[in-house]
Amino acid sequence: MEQQQGGPARQRPSMATVRTAAAAALALLLLAGVSVLAGLAAVLVEGPPADQLFVVDTDAGADDAFALMELLRAEELLVADEWTRPPHRVPRLLAVTCVMGNAPVHNVTKNVLATLGAANRLDVPVYVGAEVPLMPPPAVFTDYFGLDGFGDFLPPGPPPGEPQREHAAVALVRLAKENPGSLTLLCIGPLTNIALAVRLDPGFLANLKDVFILGGAAHGIGNAAPGAEFNMWTDPDAAAVVLDAVPAGKPAYLLPWETVLDTEVTMKWRREVLGASNSSTMAFLNAAERVVLEGGSSTWESGDGLMAAYLVDGRVAAPAKAVRVSVLPGAAAGKGVTLADHSNTTGLPANVVLVENPDTSAFQRTLLRLLASS
Repeated sequence: MEQQQGGPARQRPSMATVRTAAAAALALLLLAGVSVLAGLAAVLVEGPPADQLFVVDTDAGADDAFALMELLRAEELLVADEWTRPPHRVPRLLAVTCVMGNAPVHNVTKNVLATLGAANRLDVPVYVGAEVPLMPPPAVFTDYFGLDGFGDFLPPGPPPGEPQREHAAVALVRLAKENPGSLTLLCIGPLTNIALAVRLDPGFLANLKDVFILGGAAHGIGNAAPGAEFNMWTDPDAAAVVLDAVPAGKPAYLLPWETVLDTEVTMKWRREVLGASNSSTMAFLNAAERVVLEGGSSTWESGDGLMAAYLVDGRVAAPAKAVRVSVLPGAAAGKGVTLADHSNTTGLPANVVLVENPDTSAFQRTLLRLLASS
């Protein structure tokens, strides 16, 4: 026996003991390897992390098609690691729900399916939702983007693909329960489907990870009426229901109309830079936005495109201020007007974080990267 300096003699382990220990270590390594491989297989099968799941509620609308195309293209690029991740988010579009707004809901559904078809993503399920606002009068549809809300370029007949049979509001509640705390909801149309989901399940908004809403006139500049933005004005009762149901301590993100105006993108840039690219994506979007492109405006406003760009790249805009926001319901004068309590005169907790301070250059770069190269 050898003797340790300054201590008692230590007995050398037998070969049997060594073999037993080695076998145990090998077994642990094999188990760890199986665990790692199983984890890797799960990632490969399941795709992007669940906390990046998106559902888009839309009244498409040529402007909404920009948002859908941006998210779909970003998923393709980011999953392929063609962008560095920070500050980009990896969107995985789980579903699209349709609501009346820019056009009747049957046109909206056709426009969404056409957009998904153009992107080769008819695997994304589409759900038909509200045909009318929560309360009368019914919505009044304009031809701002064409009679069908989409440049009137789609051929007659059924669209590619079919919508699901489940109603959009029911699907929203189900998807939120199936993905608790992991689902992000992007609302780029009137909030009718969202209000119906809240009525079906008062815990609906609490089940979501985040809610992003395009709408409102947080500083009094409207585009549908004085102080009223189009999405809120189209169904003010739904907007009131949703904003009142936002869980305490978990405000929604609201990108108001004034932020869209602050981007200051010129129609010249839209036509001659973004619109002049040879991508199939822009050929589709140019056709959908034909009426706007042929108009006489010197500026190009795409709130839907801005919101989607911000979701993909956090440098496009910034969360600025948490405030209490409400929308005047009803059909009388003042309907849809946004009331933003900037001074907290009511003492009520904030229910939204305003998304403001857009970076026009970052927005343009994101549009070019996502839409002009495919």
